[in-house]
Amino acid sequence: MIEEIINSHKVLVCAGSGGVGKTTLAAALGLKAAQIGKKVLVLTIDPSKRLGTSLGISRSGGGDVLVPDQKVEGELYAAVLNSKLVFDNFVREAVQNQELAEKFMKNRLYIQLSTKLSASQEFTALERLYSSVDSKKYDLVILDTPPAKHAIDFLRSPQKINSMFQKSVTEWFIRTHNESKSFFSRFSATQQILNVFRKITGSNFIDELVEFFTGIEAWQQKVQDRTIEVHKLLVSESTGFVMVSSFDENKLREGVSFAKELKKGGHHLSAVIINRAFPLGLRNEESQIAQKSGPENTDIVARLLQYYEKYLKFYEERLNVFEELKANLSEGTAFLQIPDFNQDVGNIRDLERLSNVAFK
Repeated sequence: MIEEIINSHKVLVCAGSGGVGKTTLAAALGLKAAQIGKKVLVLTIDPSKRLGTSLGISRSGGGDVLVPDQKVEGELYAAVLNSKLVFDNFVREAVQNQELAEKFMKNRLYIQLSTKLSASQEFTALERLYSSVDSKKYDLVILDTPPAKHAIDFLRSPQKINSMFQKSVTEWFIRTHNESKSFFSRFSATQQILNVFRKITGSNFIDELVEFFTGIEAWQQKVQDRTIEVHKLLVSESTGFVMVSSFDENKLREGVSFAKELKKGGHHLSAVIINRAFPLGLRNEESQIAQKSGPENTDIVARLLQYYEKYLKFYEERLNVFEELKANLSEGTAFLQIPDFNQDVGNIRDLERLSNVAFK
């Protein structure tokens, strides 16, 4: 099933709330694709130090790096998203006057926008995804989406960014400023607020504000065009979403909502992965029980069955949500349960082991 999904898509978006293992599973999925002969790029957001080391990438580089020590038919590349770098490159591409672009990127308001503003990381993740697909260098691009409290925030981020760069807002600001460079002084309350800003940012705050809006005017159309292009990419039949959740009641309930939102938005949910669904040894012990027989094994079987009963009782409520999630899936959506491994993924061999178990 996973091989079929890999072969039928050019983009796979690993989505889910924070802390469910999206980054590691995106890397494992990329390795699986490389094993069957694909040239793959995995775009990750903030890998753990050990996973980053195993992929041969740093958190600051931002470039595509061939993952070392691979034993695959294809090629696996990885890159860590550098939001500031992606945003800067987008501005340079959008603004014809490069001197203006470089000056704009030194603006403190722009720096805040490109590094700390809500939805900016999602925007740059989608911009990096789009440019990677548009380059046609890869058979498959896998995106590890930014961590968010709710997975649906990722889908809404293009609209949030687009709404910030409406021409009406920019034109109003510039027109009003040109009509009266001291228009803020008409309002005493606003003047008091600006005085506070001046103390925080320095006396050049107003100049930077004007410079910021003037700079935006030069590339806001590009933002709006790219928003449309990214939306087309995300709803394309060549793009599949891989929803990652964990065997936690709240995460599963969020997964139900996310699956519904994907369907409503015209996106294609290709697979659901429930990570850490059960201890790795549980499946192994179950197979051992099946292989053993005879009275000498009665105590072993009894202890294992008791363990199973406690396990199922503990997860009874979660199992109900688990079934609700499965009921909301479209026909043909792959459904995978991955065991909880007893060690972190620290090198390429660990990643191979995970990929082999998860996507066999």
